[in-house]
Amino acid sequence: MDKMITVLLLVFWGTNAFLVAQPKMVPTTNSLVQNQETVYKITQLPPSPKGGMCAFFEYTEENLQRPKEAIEKGIRGNVFVRFVVEKDGRLSNIEVIKGIGGGCDEAVVKLLEKAPNWKPGVQNGVPVRVQKTLSIQVR
Repeated sequence: MDKMITVLLLVFWGTNAFLVAQPKMVPTTNSLVQNQETVYKITQLPPSPKGGMCAFFEYTEENLQRPKEAIEKGIRGNVFVRFVVEKDGRLSNIEVIKGIGGGCDEAVVKLLEKAPNWKPGVQNGVPVRVQKTLSIQVR
């Protein structure tokens, strides 16, 4: 019986310590603030390329210029990028978060800078800025 009470106290104390140690979570904080303008990570209606993701990846395959250095060194793979889809659908704040080198990272950034506008994300019926992360394949 004493052993059971001790176990229960330890479980209660451990659970209580865990709850106290956790940061207070506030719902609807799925956003970042940049330049006093909210950038959402999740929205009710997410941004999407016009024509859908298949059309967007078709655009990247057709328009990505594989650099000479990458061809010479046989560099292929996925470049992971993060960007913001603006309220008007433009892609901004494009950054490589995991690259493959050989000039491929820069080529992907240039490609996205010239990409057609997307349909913006929508929150509460209003277009908003949304952060996206994608993998662009370099072949």
